[in-house]
Amino acid sequence: MLTVSDVMTFPLFKNVQLVAGKSGINNIILNTGILDWETVDIIPQYFNDGEIVLTALTNAKESRFVAEHYIKTLIINNASAIMIKTVYFFEISDELKQFAQEKKVPIFFFSDVYMDDIIYEIKKQLEIEKDSFKHDLILDRLFNMPDTPCTESGKLLKQMNPYFFEQAFITLYISDNEIEKSDKMHGLHEYIYHTQNLLEYIKNGNFSIVYSQLFYKRGIMLIISFDMDEFEEVKTYSNYLLEKLRNDKNFEGTKIGIGSCNSPNTIQTAIRSAIFANVKCIINNLDSAFYDSRDSIYSLLSVANQPKMQEYRKTFEGLLSHPAKKYTPLLDTALCFVIHGGDVEDVANELFQHKNTIRYRLKGITEIFEAENQIELYGRLYIFFVLHKSSPFLSMFYLGNNATPQ
Repeated sequence: MLTVSDVMTFPLFKNVQLVAGKSGINNIILNTGILDWETVDIIPQYFNDGEIVLTALTNAKESRFVAEHYIKTLIINNASAIMIKTVYFFEISDELKQFAQEKKVPIFFFSDVYMDDIIYEIKKQLEIEKDSFKHDLILDRLFNMPDTPCTESGKLLKQMNPYFFEQAFITLYISDNEIEKSDKMHGLHEYIYHTQNLLEYIKNGNFSIVYSQLFYKRGIMLIISFDMDEFEEVKTYSNYLLEKLRNDKNFEGTKIGIGSCNSPNTIQTAIRSAIFANVKCIINNLDSAFYDSRDSIYSLLSVANQPKMQEYRKTFEGLLSHPAKKYTPLLDTALCFVIHGGDVEDVANELFQHKNTIRYRLKGITEIFEAENQIELYGRLYIFFVLHKSSPFLSMFYLGNNATPQ
């Protein structure tokens, strides 16, 4: 949902001044309105809950008392925010400031922006929010569809952008390490939106692209289509694009997963591939990764949500967190053991323990996993590691799952 704080981050509002009601800065905006000729008594008839109301208070220009009565009425009428153009009034009373704070309705002053421009920008963002909800539902369906090519995938894709080419696609899923959408991702989403040539002019070539940018779950999904299907050209473009993003300071600290397909009827595979590659980046602390079906981690991620795999994960999370009394909790040691490729000395250094302590803990871990040798132990630990680490970042994409796993 679009909030007051969201719109105040847009460049158009850079000189807008908050004068009261900061407690309501996260109010949801449902619409816009202009208070012009209306009298106080008909405000409830002409203005609805959740509107951000713009006014110069022209009807009250002769009296600040009358002007503040107008503002209080708008506040009582549940405006999401009030924006006053500084034509007749340049300050408000402390009493009104306190009232706005108590009622959680922000009041702003502005001078160098046209009201029409403000209304256009907010309505545009409301439309984007509306489309985003629809696009989220489409992406949910695509992510959960089987890999088998089908015309339904292409039809869903066209609902997101009817101008997509149909020869080849690459998908990028960009996030940070947060489980939910972070302020950084909101800022990056705005940056990409306002940087029109970010995905273009990557490399000279005889092809064109059409793309869509979608704020999806905890990150940003980019779907890029090409009017040609030359594999090497698409791959070269992908490499140049990734290099461009990595050299842009706005993308510092992000994890970029990249997938691809050669038909709109298999776009579900490309979408899933980009998300899986993004999760691999988070698990393995990588900046970026291209999906590669030969990598064993993707085989695990593709089945991570199956009931047996979820049961496997939860069972060993419980056993490692609450082992037999002779052992301390072993979960951190087990995860660290995988991260360091089974190197006991490195595990001991990271956990600030003696090597013999780590060996003793590994004995307990070996008992829990019922492994007969080191190779068997590491294999079972690796499966658990991938399932455990990926769950908070992957489960939200599956229909019927909560945003965070139980």
